This record gives sequence, C-alpha cells and structure tokens, in this order.
Amino acid sequence: DTMVTEAKEQGAHLCVFLFPYESQVYLEKYDTAAIDWLREQCEARGIPFISMVGDFRTRAYSKNPPKKLFLRGDRYHPDPEGYGIVAQRVLDVVRDQGWLPTGQ
Repeated sequence: DTMVTEAKEQGAHLCVFLFPYESQVYLEKYDTAAIDWLREQCEARGIPFISMVGDFRTRAYSKNPPKKLFLRGDRYHPDPEGYGIVAQRVLDVVRDQGWLPTGQ
C-alpha cells in the first residue's frame, strides 16, 4: 500500500511482474499459491499484474526437448532469451496501459 501511495504521489505508474521459477515452466504441476496471492493483491489495488509462467512455458515447449530459459545451475534467474520474454511482456503492458507517448 505504501508503494502504491508513493507512486501516485510521484505521478508514477506501477506494474508488478513475477518471474517464474524453473519448476513452474518445466513441471506439469506446480504450486500457484504465490501467483494467486500476488494477483489478488494487485487486483485489489488496481495495479496491472503480469505472471510470465505461460509465456515462458510457451517458449520453452516450442522445441522438443524444451528450451532452457534459465541460467545454468540457477532455478530463478532467466537467461538472455528469458529476459527477452520479460522485456517484451513488460513493454506490452506499458503500451496497453497507454503509459508511453503516442507512436512509441
């Protein structure tokens, strides 16, 4: 709530995004509790929320065997291709929200 208030006071826009864990991308079933909780918190405050699990899964399973999208030995941080997915999704939301000047 403090973050929302301070962003509004500064005239800033706020968006929350969540990187997926490697297990959320490559395992068929995973615990969605953290995603669901964060989505609910954002919805209650009118903040756009981006869960990137679906985007990562789609990209990973575009090949067989699935593409690796995380740093080797690290289950939490995307590799360069994974960060490309993150950048595109954030840009899409920024555009969809009308937060960029026209024509960008």
